[in-house]
Amino acid sequence: MNSKRSSVVKQKLDVLGLVEDKEYHLQDILQMVRPQGGGKAKKVYMFTPEAFKTCLMRSRKYPNQTVDPVVYCDYYLLLEKTYKLYTESTTT
Repeated sequence: MNSKRSSVVKQKLDVLGLVEDKEYHLQDILQMVRPQGGGKAKKVYMFTPEAFKTCLMRSRKYPNQTVDPVVYCDYYLLLEKTYKLYTESTTT
């Protein structure tokens, strides 16, 4: 996302169906402005791995694409979880 306004980021997360305090957390971080002290608060979004990947996979649909990549997001996440469970069960 390319926005410095937290409200725009929140709107995009809502469109993706991500739930605050479940799939991401919003934190206020104090950013130092000068070496002498003082700073300003900055909002930072902290994502779960699944939410971060969802943002990446749903990032964009190109004009010439016939299929929107959003439809494959949940499939890819399920595939990764299944692969992880399979590899963990075969190593024990």
